[in-house]
Amino acid sequence: DLSGENARLREAEAQLNAALALVGYAGSNPGRTYLAAGVVGRDESLFLSYVLLNRGARDGVGLEDIVVTDQGLVGIITEVTANASKVLLITDASSAVNVRVQESRAEGVVTGQQSGELRLNFISVDVDLKPGDLVLTSGLGEQFPVGIIVGQVASVRKRTFDVFQEADITSAVKFDRLETVLIITDFEKPEIAPLIGTPTP
Repeated sequence: DLSGENARLREAEAQLNAALALVGYAGSNPGRTYLAAGVVGRDESLFLSYVLLNRGARDGVGLEDIVVTDQGLVGIITEVTANASKVLLITDASSAVNVRVQESRAEGVVTGQQSGELRLNFISVDVDLKPGDLVLTSGLGEQFPVGIIVGQVASVRKRTFDVFQEADITSAVKFDRLETVLIITDFEKPEIAPLIGTPTP
């Protein structure tokens, strides 16, 4: 009985600490509406590309809502039912996130890989990119708000005769251990598509 009670207390403490971390993140990033959700399912294939959440349309979840934790960007809602939703992780091979390197202010794109890793592309070879540099969402495009942590530069590949360099990115998010996340339900994506290619007055 004592062992069982200790196990329950440890589990309650772990859940409380996770909840407090998410509350702290929401408090330090005001101006957005957050909805906490629990992970109730995962991609069963060899490469983890999505998770399932226990929040859906009747909770206010919509398509393309952004999903985060206190550690960084998780992904985007791609499917919704009344009481559940599916999150495409940024590690999926079809994912692309416009980013900015905090130190140099250089802009590039982080793409998911088939292996489940993250890669930073389209950074000029003239940029001093180095391990440890922090990579954040840039806000460019229509998909993600600005300033969400994507990860840190782990290693850099640069050749002098190339136009761009690339880097492997390490996320602080443990995608295979996600339990609770935050859904940003009020991000209004700018409608820039109609403005691209229009003649200058």
